[in-house]
Amino acid sequence: MWALLHKLFLMVAQYRYLDNKFCVLYFLLIMSSWIIYKNECIVSYYWKHKNYDNYKLGDDPHDVSDLGLKDNYLTLFFYDLMKVIITPYLFYKITGDIKSMLLYQTVIFLTLSNKEYSNYFFKTRFRYILLVVVCYLITNKIFINDNYMNMIVKIGSLILTGLIIYTYNNYKNIIDDLDEISYVGILQIAYILGKFIKN
Repeated sequence: MWALLHKLFLMVAQYRYLDNKFCVLYFLLIMSSWIIYKNECIVSYYWKHKNYDNYKLGDDPHDVSDLGLKDNYLTLFFYDLMKVIITPYLFYKITGDIKSMLLYQTVIFLTLSNKEYSNYFFKTRFRYILLVVVCYLITNKIFINDNYMNMIVKIGSLILTGLIIYTYNNYKNIIDDLDEISYVGILQIAYILGKFIKN
């Protein structure tokens, strides 16, 4: 079930390639989720926990076997290229802000890195620094003042809220520090929604 849900998310996400604004905000919102959950896609975690009893959140966030892409290196390469090069370029094209674009690119690079220092970083509270950066990027005035982008952020934030609540209700005795993770996630979403609702 969770592998299917993850694939459905991926299918919906393909829309980002056709819509620059959706593309940029999609990855910003996804990065929020990754950072909160120790660089792990939470839907992927559901699948891993079901299939590997001893799997802990953040143990192997780069394992994409639930998507059937584990051995498809070419597909993963182009998928990563999209995130590291193309989406930052689209961010710059929309905002015209090169400093924010470099921040965007840095956060994406860190989430994709499978180095020991990166994996350790995401297992500590230091990862919340990146969450502040992502909040800053999402609340760009151009996004807030654009009705379409405003709508994307509001809907995406509600979806993230649903995932946080579901995860807390079903995995609170399994995931370490889930109380803290959930509070931080809800606080982040409340901040973002507060900025966008004011418009």
